[in-house]
Amino acid sequence: MNGSEPYVITISRMLGSGGMVIGKQLAENLNVAYFDKEILNSAAEVLGFQETDLENYDEKTTPIWDLLLKSSIWENTDLYLEPKLSFPTNRQLYETEASIIKSIAFERSAVIVGRGASHILRDHPRHISIFLHCDTDLRSKRMQNLFQICEKDALKMIKESDSKRSHFQKQFTGRSWADVREYTLSFDTGKISLDCCIEIISKYAQSRFGTTKI
Repeated sequence: MNGSEPYVITISRMLGSGGMVIGKQLAENLNVAYFDKEILNSAAEVLGFQETDLENYDEKTTPIWDLLLKSSIWENTDLYLEPKLSFPTNRQLYETEASIIKSIAFERSAVIVGRGASHILRDHPRHISIFLHCDTDLRSKRMQNLFQICEKDALKMIKESDSKRSHFQKQFTGRSWADVREYTLSFDTGKISLDCCIEIISKYAQSRFGTTKI
């Protein structure tokens, strides 16, 4: 392989650990594409839904009855008819996003945040996987400042996010989401500043892959 071939950096992150900030700045520093919610939007188009219809299920596993209640399940008003599930299943959404992620990774250099991309691209020959984490207190403070919410609500968001992301990863990859051994690099963003993380990752990518245009 030569330095002109695409490479990809995937970022898995705990809520409040700075994944979006690091991902966007990293992509800018390296002059590569950035993908996050764009993948969900593309998946929605493929599946024939609006992005807002799918955003509550992205990177989460959802009970079947929750899916039923949020979809158009009845053909008519006859409640004795068997319900029709028109909303895409977790598996359909995951596989659609996985296909999009693979297409991105082999077509252009990019930074991809979330969506199980670190596992989906585990066999990509030019792939760096990153995991970001930090202690709950700092994550809570960041969420409070970002969303202007109280500590109780921030902690609730963090607990729910950690649980859903962990279950999502386990269901579709069989691996532990927070096991740092699954990643190339891991950063505690409470002990290492976001700017320092960006600098380290940038230098590592440049030393490993050289410069690659989009």
